[in-house]
Amino acid sequence: MIRLFRVFIPVSTFTLFLAEILLTGLCFVAGAYLVFDVDPTDYLLYDGGALAILVVTVIILLGFYFNGLYSAVYVKSRIILLYQLFLVIGMTFLVEGLISSFAVQLRVPIRVMIAGSSLSVAVIFGWRLFFNRYAMEILGNARVLLVGTDPVLEAVERYVASHPQSGFRVAGYVHEDGANSEPLPGIKHLGGTGELTQIIHATGPSRVVVGLRQPATVEFARLLEDLRYAGQNIEEAADTYEKVCGRVWVRGIQPADLIYTSRFGAPIRHQIVQRFTNPVWALLGLIVTFPVMALVWLLLKLHLKGPVLARQERIGLDGKRFLQYRFRLPDPMKRPSRTGALGAVLKFHLDGLPQLVNVLKGEMAFVGPRPERPEYLEPLSEAIPYYPQRNCVRPGMTGWAQIQDGPRVPDTLANVEYDLYYIKYMSMSLDALILFQTIRAMLRDE
Repeated sequence: MIRLFRVFIPVSTFTLFLAEILLTGLCFVAGAYLVFDVDPTDYLLYDGGALAILVVTVIILLGFYFNGLYSAVYVKSRIILLYQLFLVIGMTFLVEGLISSFAVQLRVPIRVMIAGSSLSVAVIFGWRLFFNRYAMEILGNARVLLVGTDPVLEAVERYVASHPQSGFRVAGYVHEDGANSEPLPGIKHLGGTGELTQIIHATGPSRVVVGLRQPATVEFARLLEDLRYAGQNIEEAADTYEKVCGRVWVRGIQPADLIYTSRFGAPIRHQIVQRFTNPVWALLGLIVTFPVMALVWLLLKLHLKGPVLARQERIGLDGKRFLQYRFRLPDPMKRPSRTGALGAVLKFHLDGLPQLVNVLKGEMAFVGPRPERPEYLEPLSEAIPYYPQRNCVRPGMTGWAQIQDGPRVPDTLANVEYDLYYIKYMSMSLDALILFQTIRAMLRDE
């Protein structure tokens, strides 16, 4: 896996992305050579053609991203893939036309656009089928051997099985000798830790993930040390869980991790930058979106009785309470379909725009954990380990948990694990990634 923006990305997805940058750009260059009656070298090198083609390539790749072509790399239907490719190309024509109206030097001749787009659809379609059939067999089959009986190993196996694009395949598991526990369900049992060396030679895993219920014996620790220095990749199960799931294994956190280390402490530098830059962006956001909020207020006023703006008490930084501002929506049983003007409010989550006021006041940030209701804080703190620790940062309008599997994760424990992952790795680059994925989720109506 490759780490970008504080997030681990499968090698297969990263390879697919880089290859499609190259292929798309070359398709438009080839289109220029096909349609021009003269040598297009002058256009590409001296008349800004290369830059214009680069802009079109970026637009197409963004279209692929917003259509989920990098979150689900497997081709489930050729018809759907073709539909997505043609949809992206159609939007590219619109966006490129808009950009070129403001910057003439970025205009790609219509003949080059048609030729390059046609080639791109054909080449990317064939490339995706090839990648799905052959390349994924090489890049997406990192064999993982699970050692031990800790529940985190079962969680890793479930995630890998349900997310083939993760690039991992579970070769099986090796039970922990002497541990009084049930075998891991649904995973091929290969033997005990006493036979680990022979099992590794037989299965040839790319990494060995260790999750023990009881402290390792001196002999087993030496065995792992010998394997490590022999070139075998040995990982702690909780670390693998973070890489493949993007979550922190809450049940594996030790008090010492919070007391004696800064692993789960919000970086002071990032908090300072966030504290002073977020209000500035919030003010600009309020100015830009004021006409939209006025229209939303008017639409809701026509459909609701009583006040349109809701003030809801929430828990913020360091457990302090504040009033969160949102537009009040119609009762879920009486809401219209997501068509029409009011439907757009629901579809694009415009009811959350008044939270910009909370960001301006410093009560919230653009990115952070979801603010919790005060009445839920105590019972959730008793039921879920380290739940209060999520309040060491400002709550956000969006967050790492909110963009997973759509805008909401129904499991509260999973939400906390996502929130702690964000706190552990929070940075400006991770914030930018979360905001970018939030825009994608809104546009795709996830």
